[in-house]
Amino acid sequence: MTKPMLAVLLGVLLVCLLPYAPWITERTAASQAARYIAKQNEPRTDGCGVIRTVSSSQAFMGRSVVLELACGQLPTDSPVRGQQKAYFVSLLGTVHEQD
Repeated sequence: MTKPMLAVLLGVLLVCLLPYAPWITERTAASQAARYIAKQNEPRTDGCGVIRTVSSSQAFMGRSVVLELACGQLPTDSPVRGQQKAYFVSLLGTVHEQD
């Protein structure tokens, strides 16, 4: 196989893998989103914290993740659960809130 042919083959393989983004796993997406939330709440004394990852699914050019958040000061015995918010983590690792 010649070098130009190998370069074209590698280029095609790379273009086919980009939309799938296999390097953005559920754990990576959840930690990126948690960092994003922490950065958003840096100036606040009682901001939001991540309780757990509710769901995660592969999306085009990244991964969609739903996190359960505890916002504000709640008593430990409160029956109120946190709110759920959806985030999209792109193949470049940037986090975007979904509506």
